[in-house]
Amino acid sequence: ALSVRAHPGIKGVRGGETEHKLLLYADDILAVVSDPLSSLPHLMDTIRSEKMISFTNMQHKYNQKSEAMPLSRPCTPFMVEKFNFKSVRKGMKYLGIKLSDEISEMVALNFNPLLQKIKTNLDKWGKLKLTLWGKIDVVKMIVAPQFGYVAMMLPMRIPSSTFRQLDDMIGHFLWAGKRPRIKLRKLCTHMEKGGLGLPDLRLYYLAFEMAKIARYWQTSGNNVAWTEVEKEICSC
Repeated sequence: ALSVRAHPGIKGVRGGETEHKLLLYADDILAVVSDPLSSLPHLMDTIRSEKMISFTNMQHKYNQKSEAMPLSRPCTPFMVEKFNFKSVRKGMKYLGIKLSDEISEMVALNFNPLLQKIKTNLDKWGKLKLTLWGKIDVVKMIVAPQFGYVAMMLPMRIPSSTFRQLDDMIGHFLWAGKRPRIKLRKLCTHMEKGGLGLPDLRLYYLAFEMAKIARYWQTSGNNVAWTEVEKEICSC
């Protein structure tokens, strides 16, 4: 990674005073280059020489899995053919989040399959004879974390229609499709105040947004890359 970042022939994307070239987490690698025609050969040579990936036995496998997504212009035939990348316009996944060259598509691209996944999971759990408290625990342990991760990672507004769909699915699950006996808002109240502590996903979302705002305006000890990028965009 250090060799890639230090290579003068690999042109990344500038954000603030930093040039971003690689995003790394475990075995996931996301390379960001601004001049792929000249940067990619240097990038792939550096990866091979530094053995970031074992190209002896794994080159074909990794090439088949590697995707290239253009943000400002189409992928060149040279890039796709030479490195055997799969060219995609949207839907490239990094750390569970689907990316797109159009930021307006990001919410639908990620939340539509998430809502379907949550519905499928709740339908499966709904077949078990759980008490109301047991079902609330299912929402706490399965629905809230799945929603929370995507909501936390996407830097954009979640439409109210998404929350209404979640309310409908959770309400249907809690009352087995029957008429609700208690409103969701009351169930979300803290147990000390007579509620059952059902997760309020709207408050989860607001908490994530407030944390981002606090980090953005933090004046010292803030070394998070996305804040530099945001500040540069807002200053344009």
